[in-house]
Amino acid sequence: MKFRRSLYFVKNLQAGEIISHDAVRSVRPGFGAAPMYLDVVIGKRVKTGTAANTPVLLENLQ
Repeated sequence: MKFRRSLYFVKNLQAGEIISHDAVRSVRPGFGAAPMYLDVVIGKRVKTGTAANTPVLLENLQ
């Protein structure tokens, strides 16, 4: 499903940083986690540093 919405980081995050609501946005088209996982993603930590405008991948969260 190429044209579905997905979650993307909109801020640069360092490894171990907690993901806040203002660091993630639902965009289309996308290749990241589905928007239904937004509540799961918020409050988690990123395993590695991430750049803005990259997809949220659940396997990269702690």
